[in-house]
This record gives sequence, C-alpha cells and structure tokens, in this order.
Amino acid sequence: MAPYRESTGHGILTKVERSVAEKPTLNLGCGPDNWGDMKVDIAFRTQTGLPSLPDVIADAQQLPFRDYSFSFCRCWHVIEHVDDPRQVINEIRRVADHASIRFPRDNGVTSRFLIGLCRLNLRDMLQGVRTRRKGAHKWVIIPEDGVIP
Repeated sequence: MAPYRESTGHGILTKVERSVAEKPTLNLGCGPDNWGDMKVDIAFRTQTGLPSLPDVIADAQQLPFRDYSFSFCRCWHVIEHVDDPRQVINEIRRVADHASIRFPRDNGVTSRFLIGLCRLNLRDMLQGVRTRRKGAHKWVIIPEDGVIP
C-alpha cells in the first residue's frame, strides 16, 4: 500500500488522486464522523458510548467488501479497540488502495483526560474516564520506527 500524497499542484493528477476519483472512500470505525462515501462501524454506538453513524454495521476484522473496493480508507482510533489489530490492517490492505491509520501512542485514556484537564474541558475528561471504565482500549500500540508491519 503506497502512502497518500498531496496534489502535485500542476493540474496533473497523481496515481492516488486518479484512484480516489474513480472509487469510493471508506471510513472504518466512523463513530459520529460523517467523512467518507461508505461509513462502517461495529454498532450504532461506539465502545465508549458515543452515537455512531454507520452505513454498514460490520466487524473491521472481517469486512464485507470485495478486494480493492475503495480508493482510500480512513481508520482513526479503531485498532486499539479490536481483538486482532493486524487482521484489521490486513483487511484495510485488502479492500483499499491507500489508507490513513491513526491510534493513540499511549493508552489513550490518560492523554485524553490530561488534555481535558489542561483545557478545562469536562467532556474530554469524561471521555477518558468512560473509555477507562468500559475497558474499550485493548491495546497500547507502539510502532517500531513509526511503521506497522
């Protein structure tokens, strides 16, 4: 899977941009986020209790799509919640030409709580507490040299 590249700015589409123009995009683990042509989540509520807006209810470890159905997959703050993060990455590689994967670099709970505390934002603090209480984060993912094999 090639990394995503920005436009050349010269009116010439990169390979990624041509691919994006021809196929739909996938938001895997969409939660309340409305980005993407196809939004997928495990349920109509996230594991931390927030409402989710999926088009398709599915497990990220077994996506119900054909190979290379999507030009781009955005999977932000999902793989720390699943039983097998490598399987999710394999599924993303199978269904999408390119992807953006994000995850917390710590346990995700402490940082969310501290950010909320520093900003005096009760909502962020409570989200950290709720995530911890529900045990929603199954993994602390620390990539070696910033790369997930």
